[in-house]
Amino acid sequence: MEDSQESWIQQFSQYFDESVHERGGRFEKRKNLKSKEKKADPIGFNRRRRRSNSSTFLELINHLESEESSKNSLNSSISCDNEPSHSAIYYCEVCHLNFCNECFTIAHAPRVFSNHQRTKITDSSQNEDDYEKSLSRLLERIEIASEKLEDQIETTRSAASTFRLDGPSHQKIAVVIAKKFDRKMKNVMGDLTEFVTYVEQLMNGMKENEEEKLKEVRMLKEEISRILNGGIMMRDVLILILLAFLAQFVFRSLLTLDINKRVYNHRPGPCRKIEGVVNGSEDITVVPEKNLAFITSGLEDAQFLPHGISHWVLENGTVRLFLVVHSKNFQHSIVILDYDEEKKQLNHVRTIKDEQFVRPNDVLATGENSFLVANDGGSSSNIENLLEIATGFHRGSLVHYDGQKSKSLLTNTATNGIILSNDKKTLYVSFIYKETIGVFDWDVKNEDIQKISEISTLTACDNFHIDEKDNLWSACHPVLHEASKHLSNHRDQSLHSPTQVLRFKFAADKKSAEILEVFSDDGRFTSAGVVATSFDNGKQMLIGTVFRDVTHCDIDVNLD
Repeated sequence: MEDSQESWIQQFSQYFDESVHERGGRFEKRKNLKSKEKKADPIGFNRRRRRSNSSTFLELINHLESEESSKNSLNSSISCDNEPSHSAIYYCEVCHLNFCNECFTIAHAPRVFSNHQRTKITDSSQNEDDYEKSLSRLLERIEIASEKLEDQIETTRSAASTFRLDGPSHQKIAVVIAKKFDRKMKNVMGDLTEFVTYVEQLMNGMKENEEEKLKEVRMLKEEISRILNGGIMMRDVLILILLAFLAQFVFRSLLTLDINKRVYNHRPGPCRKIEGVVNGSEDITVVPEKNLAFITSGLEDAQFLPHGISHWVLENGTVRLFLVVHSKNFQHSIVILDYDEEKKQLNHVRTIKDEQFVRPNDVLATGENSFLVANDGGSSSNIENLLEIATGFHRGSLVHYDGQKSKSLLTNTATNGIILSNDKKTLYVSFIYKETIGVFDWDVKNEDIQKISEISTLTACDNFHIDEKDNLWSACHPVLHEASKHLSNHRDQSLHSPTQVLRFKFAADKKSAEILEVFSDDGRFTSAGVVATSFDNGKQMLIGTVFRDVTHCDIDVNLD
């Protein structure tokens, strides 16, 4: 910028000299002519002319100073955003500029600006169009300032052309003008530099803002595409899950219901019916030391429908029975009875109800007042229980009652028959719908169980019995869909359910077992057998059924 200023000063000086010499020559000619016409004091005339020319330059200098002063005051009308000492708080809706309070008042003092409205920046709804208008206004002001600068240069040139040689030193005037011009140019260039910087920052900010908006739009587009694609994928996944669920349901139903499964009859020896047993024999518990067998049969009271049964021999030798009892409206309880051997009768000890006795199927005594309860479902409603069976989402449980409170040991399952080994350390649990038998360690002190193994039976084993050799016996339903038909309409004598009796001889680690089929019947002789007990040193066997009689068989074959 300094090089350009020096070049301009040199050009201005050369132009100034040429103009002065030319003007001086014309002045000499005019002086000679006037001296001929009339006599006058050339010095006085010249002095007056010098005063006139000096006055012209002084007016020019004063005009430049007033313009500079005026420009400085007009700077207040330019946006205060560029002034560090100014704090812009208002926005002019017409000028499209930001002002502090003082600058707005000064800039809008003329009446022509009286219709301009100011708005607080915080309340202003400026957008990119407003920024563009602001930039346009600033560019217009620069163009106006440039035009004024050109006018001042032209005025300076015009004034220089009238300067006389015999006036004040033109070099001195040129220096003064150059200094004023330099100062003016510095101010203009400084303002221009600040403006360019501001514009660049503003444009960069707008560009970054635009890029950020474009980025957000792209991200939104990608998110929408992902959601749409995901929705399609999710729909396909849901359809596949539904189809898989249906296929699994059909396959499991075929396996569980034992479709196309056939039973062949065979017996371990002669078998017969026991007379006097009516209304079924759901469960049997054998007391070897007393040579007694207690059967849940012969009772059909609306409020006393016995189901599972277990016993515990007290220290005084009394046999205490624990029974699962249902009412007609399917309310459940555990009833404790003591057997009076002399009077051959049962004495009521206690009836226990608990919110965890939801759908009890079997009971197992663990002490004089404690017992385990197997819930084969999570609801007393037959419809809900049927849904559990159909879907496979069981809500049954295994609960221990210590004489005062209950504790859940297994959940979300369907437990059926339960029994302890002779040493009371191993617990066997029938999962009838899975057609498996679970083996657990029983910790009576901590009321806890730990799973050892689970044996697949491929048949629906119901209740259990432990013989003197610690072998596990169970009566099972080999064809479950036949059992379902029979249980749903047990009074129809034409409906039968096959019966299968299995004996499990477990290995020492309880992780495997040798399975022996002791008895099998297609249901026409023994229908829906649910429990099988051996006694008399394994020479005889009783088979209980759900709704009908009891089968008594001799075991004439060597089972070992």
